[in-house]
Amino acid sequence: MSSYLPLLDELCCRSALFIKSCLESIVSTVARYGIYYGRMNSHLGRNAFFCCSRYDVTDILSVTRHMVSHYVNSHISTQHRASVLHLFELLFVRERVLSCPLLSAGDVDVLVDFVCIS
Repeated sequence: MSSYLPLLDELCCRSALFIKSCLESIVSTVARYGIYYGRMNSHLGRNAFFCCSRYDVTDILSVTRHMVSHYVNSHISTQHRASVLHLFELLFVRERVLSCPLLSAGDVDVLVDFVCIS
């Protein structure tokens, strides 16, 4: 299982951590106002609302990386995860990070297209 999160979930996780740090710092009064009173008129409030909605929590302070990872693992099928890992390896071969002398550049491109379509 990969420790990487899908881009949207990585952004949500980072946004939640940023919001938490704002609530615990010198700007906490401004952050609290943006989240709890400004809500959708505030970028911070919109991000907090989106994260809470996505992970089905009522308070942004309860969002953790572990929670986000659990959400991702429960919403992505084993087949989809396997396809992503195959694509990841093929892209490494194409970019010459990994080597696979049995495949030509054209073969790798065909396989990348096949994995992306299926």
